[in-house]
Amino acid sequence: MSLGAGAMKWTQYTIVPESFNGTTSDMATAISELKSVFENGGEYTLDVNVVLPETLVVNGDVTLNLNGKTLTNAVDNTATDVIIVNEGATLTINGDGLVEAVSGNDGYVVIAKGDLVINGGTFKSGLDADGYQNAVIYARHNDAHITINGGEFRCADADPSLAANFRDYRYTINKWGSALNSTIEIKGGRFYRFNPELNAADGMPTDYMAAGYKAYSVDADWYSVVAPTEVASEDALVAAIAAGENVILTSDVTL
Repeated sequence: MSLGAGAMKWTQYTIVPESFNGTTSDMATAISELKSVFENGGEYTLDVNVVLPETLVVNGDVTLNLNGKTLTNAVDNTATDVIIVNEGATLTINGDGLVEAVSGNDGYVVIAKGDLVINGGTFKSGLDADGYQNAVIYARHNDAHITINGGEFRCADADPSLAANFRDYRYTINKWGSALNSTIEIKGGRFYRFNPELNAADGMPTDYMAAGYKAYSVDADWYSVVAPTEVASEDALVAAIAAGENVILTSDVTL
């Protein structure tokens, strides 16, 4: 269709929220979609920053792409944890972005009762209403399995040992009569004032590192987990040792 001579031209505009960080309606839509995917399984990419009025519960096999956005809980929400992965469910988190349990809220960032795989993102916890540290990544039940391949993990200064944490070991002994069978396996990432090779938060020194991996203190506050170098020959072994690399032998080597 053409406009007649002298007719007023018009342009269709799409109104986008500033930085597309979530108007009330955008956030409400995102929360509704997140709840559905987390309940039934599937993939979801965050398009807006979200402040949750309640905990997101994973009951299916879910892949979440943070996509540079922020996912936090509200200080006054009734269920305080950001994400809970239930038994039999799997949550995989990819991409850059922030998942945070804000200070003043008595909640953890991610509680795993099932399987949790973290490949990227920043995970941060603040202090609860009484000033005590909330945990960042928490294995709660006997069959929780957590794998950390990347990302950044930070507690407030109150207790950095809760960056990755099992349910209290002594409580487990008393309640179930056996040691905790959950696992936390770390293959990458950066940790604020937390050495994943030596964590006493469970009442005993705990090494969360995957076999062959090493945590290095890169400055006064941060530990970085480094993948090992695979070595299959004498020359490669000598070179790796000279370079100060962490090594896994993939075959017999005669020196």
